[in-house]
Amino acid sequence: MDNASYARIRTPGHQIRRLHQVSVAVFHDCLQSVNLTPIQYTILVIIGLEPGLEQTTIAVRAELDTSTTGDVIKRLEKHGMIRREVGARDRRARVAYITPSGEEAITDAQPLIAEAIQHMLSPLDEAEQASMLEMIERILSYHVSHRATECNGKPWQRELKSAPE
Repeated sequence: MDNASYARIRTPGHQIRRLHQVSVAVFHDCLQSVNLTPIQYTILVIIGLEPGLEQTTIAVRAELDTSTTGDVIKRLEKHGMIRREVGARDRRARVAYITPSGEEAITDAQPLIAEAIQHMLSPLDEAEQASMLEMIERILSYHVSHRATECNGKPWQRELKSAPE
């Protein structure tokens, strides 16, 4: 592929998608020894910080869809890292609590996460790292708040389109 053709696919969306792929690979490699995925780690931390949350709230905190969150919660429960109970306020809901095994997994993962972050950002000096993270946060904040306004406060939900008549 010549440079002109390659330049046409170097759009921000393509580059961000590729960066996401690299990020996931780096974090998977670093967390492999503690048998956690990046999403499992995120959900464990959320449950550890706010015990007794139900699946929908965990999904909102993790900025994931409820289906993915439910699958991850089931796996974490199966591995004994969390336990779920019937909710006190809503008997139909199940709330999640971290177990000692889950707390241990977070503790074991923290230095690995720090290592992964350092590895991810290692091509940049300290000022560039700070600048990049600030720019990412600014882009995300803008688009999340803009989409929330457009979608009645539900930025991560797709609108269902009715079938053509």
